[in-house]
Amino acid sequence: PARAALVGDIVPPSAYGRVNGVLALIVSLARAAAPVGASLLYAAAGGPRYGYDVVLFALLLLCIASGAAVLAADRASGRAHGSIASAPRAT
Repeated sequence: PARAALVGDIVPPSAYGRVNGVLALIVSLARAAAPVGASLLYAAAGGPRYGYDVVLFALLLLCIASGAAVLAADRASGRAHGSIASAPRAT
């Protein structure tokens, strides 16, 4: 649900289906490649000694980067109403 709302806020309705399809393809490829990439990173970092720490740190960096990308896309869309940045804050 969050991806659909974000895409709906950022792209025009005429491009919604195309953009959502491309995003679904990218997410599916990432889900397939993530275990292989994590295992390669684990092995390259030294296996049981440092492997888990390196993999978790890489996941943390990816989470931070993806959050920054969402905020950057929201700012670049130029939409003030209905955007993430202008949403009311919970108190």
